[in-house]
Amino acid sequence: MYPRHRLDGLGDAIYGVAMTLLVLDIRVPEGLVVADNAAFVGLLRALWPHLLPYLISFVVLSSGWLSAIRLAHLGASASEAYVRWWRPLLLLVTLMPFTTMIVARYDTVPLVAAFYATNIGLMSLCAWGMLAASEVEDNAVRRERRLSLILLVALSIAAVALSPWLGTRALLLYVFKGLPTRLIRPGRQAPAQ
Repeated sequence: MYPRHRLDGLGDAIYGVAMTLLVLDIRVPEGLVVADNAAFVGLLRALWPHLLPYLISFVVLSSGWLSAIRLAHLGASASEAYVRWWRPLLLLVTLMPFTTMIVARYDTVPLVAAFYATNIGLMSLCAWGMLAASEVEDNAVRRERRLSLILLVALSIAAVALSPWLGTRALLLYVFKGLPTRLIRPGRQAPAQ
């Protein structure tokens, strides 16, 4: 058993640093003069390829951190099974600034979009593993979460096959986790986040 407060402290720090590092790739070009509103709008348009992946990644990381907070009430210690999922999750969290930078620069390359989507998908898988190891949900809720994750990843992969640009934008659906199962089974509520 591991002291949960120590795991939570390290996790908080890693999430915080990763979320901060995301913004470092968004840079205003040197020597650019923004003298009026039109120039400022032009600057924002020029930065958009970097802003969108930043926003997606920030939502993914902050959602992951909030999910980790929800598990903090489970007691003073964490099991070996929990830590087996927790460590790779934090590794993937530290990769998010890198994968975000790569997809912001090369979002028309299919393998780049797939690399970014895979990082997010693996993070979700690890978070699901931590949740399963925590034994905080019944099997029906776990199935709902798994179905949501599978549908989101499948949709992103299909979108990448059509267009790498579209594939990375499909990951915006991460914001609406649980929506796929609500659409498939309209009478059921999505699992609590």
